[in-house]
Amino acid sequence: RTQELARRCRDESDKPCVQQPRVSCAQLPSFTLLTNLRREGLTPTRRQEIITEEERFEEYLVASDFERAQDCLTTLAGYYPEGTASEKYQTLSQTLAKKKEEYDKRQEAEDCYANAQSALQAKNFAEALTYIDDAIELYKDSKYTTFRNGALTRGVRAAVNQSITDGNYQKAESLNKLLAQLDAKTAKENESRIAELEQPKPVTPEAGALKTLTIAGVKVNFRWAPAGTFQMGSPESEEERYSGNWEKQHTVTLSKGFWIAETETTQELWEAVMGNNPSYFTGDKQLPVEEVSWNDCQEFVEKLNASYSSALPSGYKYAMPTEAQWEYACRAGTTTPFNFGSVLNGDKANCDGNYPYGTSTKGAYKAKTTPVKSYAANAWGLYDMHGNVLEWCADWSDEDYYTSSSATTDPAGPGSGSDRVFRGGSWFYSAECCRSASRRISTPEIRGNDYGFRLVLVR
Repeated sequence: RTQELARRCRDESDKPCVQQPRVSCAQLPSFTLLTNLRREGLTPTRRQEIITEEERFEEYLVASDFERAQDCLTTLAGYYPEGTASEKYQTLSQTLAKKKEEYDKRQEAEDCYANAQSALQAKNFAEALTYIDDAIELYKDSKYTTFRNGALTRGVRAAVNQSITDGNYQKAESLNKLLAQLDAKTAKENESRIAELEQPKPVTPEAGALKTLTIAGVKVNFRWAPAGTFQMGSPESEEERYSGNWEKQHTVTLSKGFWIAETETTQELWEAVMGNNPSYFTGDKQLPVEEVSWNDCQEFVEKLNASYSSALPSGYKYAMPTEAQWEYACRAGTTTPFNFGSVLNGDKANCDGNYPYGTSTKGAYKAKTTPVKSYAANAWGLYDMHGNVLEWCADWSDEDYYTSSSATTDPAGPGSGSDRVFRGGSWFYSAECCRSASRRISTPEIRGNDYGFRLVLVR
């Protein structure tokens, strides 16, 4: 026992304890360890094995050799009288777990640091900033903050200055926003320099311009409806118009252009987004979805905005069209009952041709929906604005709403009501009901096999 203590004392004080008469052996860690092991009833051989294994455990921890450290811990569990339940085993186990967690975080941080360096070299500054911020969050190392505040900041500063020199407003503005996260003072000073650059003029699309979005894997075409003023409703001379204020003709201005879907919402798109197909008429994915209530359509739009906003042009959202937007796009500059003229008997739109408009000649009655684009488009490239399925609009219904002066610019309909509005007529209705000015109403929870809708993109 004295020889073992003497050996341990050399490790701890560099001098044999016999040469330090003023130091009590009881004050040395090895003495305490040996005393505790003796109290546990361990043999001298087993005590020596525990001491040796614990020393190895510590060496492996320092070397980050966690596999061997775990092997030592497993061996010690067999040496300790209480096995894995012993206080010493629990302490060493927690130490190993903590060291391993720290090591893993350090390695992950190093990977982020290497990625940040590569991104900086490729001048992908935003990516470099993301990687280095991740590294700093994972592990505190001064080299990470030095990189962020040094090389990365200098790189972004130089890129901003080069963009300003090149007169590239958009690039300079974008990079300066990034610089604001690294060097707010310099970014603020750059703002006046960037403002002096000529800002690009926004390009206004032509009426009917095409934009294709991919929504839930389905390509959907939209057409541009420019801002403008038109006569909404029907003139008193129009045949079979509704009396009173229901179709009262009035001037409406839409101050902002919008994108409107080229076709009614198809069963393909509905099923891709909602995971079901409520339609009565099936067999072709290009048939318009029907058997949808106004509430169902609203849920569809909300899901698009929540899950598929990345497909949208900047600043836009999905919506159902207002009545004013719908009729404006349907007419596409025309003033006749239909956007193709004044006669319909089922030849130019899917309606009940047994009840024609503008002619006594009866036409086809298909008694079902037809695939979108089965008939010619209007001047702005929009299909089936007349017939096929009724199209829900966003507005509440009120016969007298359009007699109000407030309904002249960007009207959105009454603030409340009991019924929502349909437009466009359907396969089930007579030709008269498919006129541009014709309106139908229903409560928002009702569904039908000729109830559908189309989307708009609005700011």
